Amino acid sequence: MMIKKTILNQIHIFFALLLVHFLISCGNTPEKESGHLPTLFTVKTDLKAKTLIKGPQLQDPWDIALIDSTLIIGNYKGEPLLELYDLFGKPIKQTTAKGKGPGEILVIGNIQVSQNNNNFWVYDLFGKKLLKFSLKELLKKEKYVPETLVTFSNEKESSAYFSSTLVGNDYLIGESISPQGRFALLKPNGSLIKYMVNFPEKTDKSLSAIENAKLYEGELVLSPDRKKLAFVTNNACRIDLYEVTQTGIDSIWSYERFPPNGYKRIQIGGQSQIAFTNKAQTGYLDIATSENFVYALFSGKKIGEKDYSFGNIIHVVSWDGRKTFEYHLDKNINRLTVDADKVIYGTSINEYGEPEIVKFENL
Repeated sequence: MMIKKTILNQIHIFFALLLVHFLISCGNTPEKESGHLPTLFTVKTDLKAKTLIKGPQLQDPWDIALIDSTLIIGNYKGEPLLELYDLFGKPIKQTTAKGKGPGEILVIGNIQVSQNNNNFWVYDLFGKKLLKFSLKELLKKEKYVPETLVTFSNEKESSAYFSSTLVGNDYLIGESISPQGRFALLKPNGSLIKYMVNFPEKTDKSLSAIENAKLYEGELVLSPDRKKLAFVTNNACRIDLYEVTQTGIDSIWSYERFPPNGYKRIQIGGQSQIAFTNKAQTGYLDIATSENFVYALFSGKKIGEKDYSFGNIIHVVSWDGRKTFEYHLDKNINRLTVDADKVIYGTSINEYGEPEIVKFENL
């Protein structure tokens, strides 16, 4: 989700970006904008929302995942950080404190599930560690401490992973902000195997490699069998599908309607930084997957619009790229998960500004 990207830097970077925002508002540096190509998603279906979990029950949902018949809600600040519900919206359990201790999490980066063995993993965005949860043990034990699979203690090493680190078949994979490659393929102990997949070619030749890489930050997800990877870009309408092995990542299908746009280059401390203006058009907010399809939540709104981090259009593509269609929702959401191509669950807000969990059926 795009909101995640705004908390990844340390406090001194935050204040620097405040300066960037001021300069953007007042300056006259030319903005980079772009036209749109026709969409592939021409088959449209309308879906109506049903409220599953009402606002007063929730804290501040940050992520959502589904494992078996259990919804996992990840909170940003509210504790416990993880809340479990059944598919009727009934609370099951709360777990995981915010902190640096064993089994604790600072900020949830992503939640990944394994339907085969009822395990799920949570990547700690600020703690730079990957935790493994057993749903069976979590529900059985009053006090449960998840297993820490790997901790990225080296700052140089851990800086390669922007918002997501996922568990593959005998490997880990992280979204990279290094110009050496779009993804970092890792051993199970977290050591780097190699960077893979070039970033899209520069549409602005004046950009440095790292600036171009930052334009294409996004969200990634593995297929249930963990043999394929899907990636969507936050600041562009772009979807990429890949096949993943221990030795390589090969492109299956790629779609781009518009590249990153509405950005400026600002000098801070003698270095050039990319900053998006209020005219920048948002691309994809989140991504979910099933055995058959990838579901990409699209915004299309400009950052200047107050609800730009929410969307009501879901682009759906089969893993081979041969089938494409879209769902139009009657309610905005900003995170989603899918139940076997039958039900979509999403995080939303009600008319009072309270968070809620909604579902869309009859896919």
